[in-house]
Amino acid sequence: MLTRENFTVLIASTGEEAIATLQAYPDIDMVLLDINLPATSGFSVLEKIRATPRTRHTRVIMVTGMNNEGQIVRAFQAGAVDYITKPFNKSELIARVKTHMRLKQVEAELQQQKDLYRSTLAHTSDTALLLIENADGFIARMSRTGLLEYVSPACRDVLGYQPDDVQGKFFLELVHPEDKEDVASMSPPLFDVSESTTFSLRVKKAMGGYVWAEIYLQPAPQSETSLIAIVRDISERKKYEQALQQAYDELEQRVRERTAELTRTNNLLKQEIIDRKRAEFMLEKERVDLALRVEERTAELRAANKELERANQLKDEFLASMSHELRTPLNAVLGLTESLLEGVYGDVSERQKKALQIIDESGRHLRTLIDDILDLSKIGAGKLTLTIEPVAVQDVCTSSLNFIREAAEKKNIAISAKISPKVTTIPADQRRLKQILVNLLSNAVKFTPEGGKIGLTVCGHPAEDVVQFTVWDTGIGISETQMPHLFQPFVQLDSKLSRRYSGTGLGLTLVQRMTEMHGGSVSVSSTPDEGSQFTITLPWKQRQYKIMPPTAQSSATAPHILLADDSIITLQTIYTFLQKQGYQISIAKTGAEALQMAATIQPDLILMDVQMPDMDGLEATRRLRMNPKSKRIPVIAVTALAMPGDRERCLAAGANDYLSKPVNLNALQKIINDYVG
Repeated sequence: MLTRENFTVLIASTGEEAIATLQAYPDIDMVLLDINLPATSGFSVLEKIRATPRTRHTRVIMVTGMNNEGQIVRAFQAGAVDYITKPFNKSELIARVKTHMRLKQVEAELQQQKDLYRSTLAHTSDTALLLIENADGFIARMSRTGLLEYVSPACRDVLGYQPDDVQGKFFLELVHPEDKEDVASMSPPLFDVSESTTFSLRVKKAMGGYVWAEIYLQPAPQSETSLIAIVRDISERKKYEQALQQAYDELEQRVRERTAELTRTNNLLKQEIIDRKRAEFMLEKERVDLALRVEERTAELRAANKELERANQLKDEFLASMSHELRTPLNAVLGLTESLLEGVYGDVSERQKKALQIIDESGRHLRTLIDDILDLSKIGAGKLTLTIEPVAVQDVCTSSLNFIREAAEKKNIAISAKISPKVTTIPADQRRLKQILVNLLSNAVKFTPEGGKIGLTVCGHPAEDVVQFTVWDTGIGISETQMPHLFQPFVQLDSKLSRRYSGTGLGLTLVQRMTEMHGGSVSVSSTPDEGSQFTITLPWKQRQYKIMPPTAQSSATAPHILLADDSIITLQTIYTFLQKQGYQISIAKTGAEALQMAATIQPDLILMDVQMPDMDGLEATRRLRMNPKSKRIPVIAVTALAMPGDRERCLAAGANDYLSKPVNLNALQKIINDYVG
């Protein structure tokens, strides 16, 4: 921009570069200087410029984005001749640069003339003044009272007067009235000067008006009563100075306005900060109060949860204890009854058989009730796990129907089954699926009058990839008012003391929850006095599973079984049964004895009770697994513990399998055959 105005421009991007450039080019007329420079500030550069003799009089204009009154004052105090803020107006910048360049030129010319006049006056007498009458400006000699004694002809060029027009007049007659007060206030008085002085004022012109004149005044070299004055017209310079002053005034006004605006903004910001601090304080106070309330509530909930955990633990301990106390004698009842019916203790009469069958049936019913209660407890605790594997649908349905066939025949109830040949296998827990079907079929038999009908229908729906098991009957049915209570635990629809149908009311609850654990659902439709149908819908996941045939039992040397249990009744029952099956039996009554005998006889399988004196079965199993000689012996945990997590604890200790008391002897034989058959 400056180059287009015919200026020669040098560039420095740092303060050090600026100082180096000024030293290399001492004739630089003007510096446009920023304040924010790398490493060195513009103020430091300005101080170095003013402190260096070669650059002391170089004109410096600050051009910066810092529009701050303090910075502006500091710049002028440091020696800047002007101050321009960014973003600047192009025309204004050019005008100011040109104005200062012109002022510099005028000042140089004035200084040159002053030097000439001083040199001339110092070496000439009054008569020699005629030699310089044609110099720029005019020369006058006046008395100490201000009377003009001589005026050079150049007065015509400066003021328009002929020398004779003003000679004989007092100098103050030509001075502007407003400037006379300044002359009168001079100290020392104007006409009493003893050494040279320079001042400027307005002098009247011959044609009217005034011009700004710079007057150089000194005592006459060879006269104590006269003064010599050199008068120059500086109107042009004054015009530039006035323009510059106006620019200064405008700048100061803008600075004042900007300062006022910044002050208002600052006050608003202060108020905003105060309001924000107040809001933050209130928010922090609310947060602290909320945190205290949350902490108090958390403590209350923690205490409540702790109490609930304690109550739940006590419940689990009670159920575990009751399970053990009920299963242990029940194991003996069922085991001995089964042994008597099998003829282990000799022949029994038909009458005795009927009595034993009643005992067996009652015991198994009692075991079913215990199992239902424990299963429900496991589900509620989230500790009942399913073993999902391919299940042969035909086999599980046949087994379930056989389970209730005797009860149905006693009531002369006809049983029908319709199983789709397309549904061969389904992924499920076989034991729990059979439990679901047996519960529904048992209910169908229970609530169907003599001579009625029940049935099981199985069909697959490939599009939905589900299998539906439907158990139907022609029984008493269910009313609409009874439907909402159908799957609630410990609730029977006929709850009167004189009710005709026995049970705990847990069967349908277990059916629903076990079905949901399989990812399925239960639906019911019923008409009072006509019958009901329960439909179990389970995922099919159609894949062809290969059902492996059971492994044939070896007829080689009889397997040797170590039976570890502290219950005499259990030992007698299981020992008698297994001995009749042809197994070799050894007995241990504590965990320590079981370890010792396992190391001595190296049995083919160990039946390990969990609750034994001296060392429990879990610890004994862990030690067996740490011994290289016994770590591969199959261990079957046989215990009255049947609470949630008991099976998992036994398996985690190293047991291969788990049976809960009362033990079904046929199931025991089957699991033994699975491992040593």
